[in-house]
Amino acid sequence: MKKFLHGKLFKRLLVAAILVAICLPAILFIDTSPVPFQILCTVTLILCFWEALTILRKNHRVIGLRYFSTLLAIIGAILVCGSGIHVLIRSSTNEVLLIALTACIYDAAAFFIGSRFGGTIISSRPFKNSPQKSWEGTLAGILFSIIAGIIFTHYVHVSILAAPSPVQCTVAFGGMVACFGDIFGSTLKRLGSVKDSGTSFTAKLMSEHGGFIDRFLSILYVALFYGLCKLIW
Repeated sequence: MKKFLHGKLFKRLLVAAILVAICLPAILFIDTSPVPFQILCTVTLILCFWEALTILRKNHRVIGLRYFSTLLAIIGAILVCGSGIHVLIRSSTNEVLLIALTACIYDAAAFFIGSRFGGTIISSRPFKNSPQKSWEGTLAGILFSIIAGIIFTHYVHVSILAAPSPVQCTVAFGGMVACFGDIFGSTLKRLGSVKDSGTSFTAKLMSEHGGFIDRFLSILYVALFYGLCKLIW
């Protein structure tokens, strides 16, 4: 028990529980009092922007294609973060819960199944920057995110059998989108030659989660995907 309390898994679970305790009340009251959630989104965007600039500053002496690639990746991350948070701020409580649930369930299932049972490393090119990703963890994350989405939509009485809608698309493809968000975060870190996206402050604040970009990029990817689906339907 003592070993568990001092281990990385306990720290990861503790930070996740604190994040849920902070964010969930603000999300639940979006429809009646959106200001606390808007403040949380603004703070998150500022911290993600700070981390992105920190990665770029660490590579200011690197000249040539690598620096240019890092710069483009950081601009892309900032655009995704800003657009995703814009979608979240304009969404209802149930929409935000679906987006966050889809991404978080994917991440949690992929981490636990991959670390316990993952043996087949994904070697295809898009995953080169995430060398620890396994087929078992990735597929389990996508499957569990679909199951969680179906359960949630049933709980809030939203039919996923009706005509195509943003909710249907998020339930069906949200896990895959979260996976690509995770890959993009890993690519950004590899280009910036850093292990975690966090600064010395945010990495400690997000112990075992790397940083705010590490933690929230997959959620913001799913939010952006949901927003694009709303534009279509």
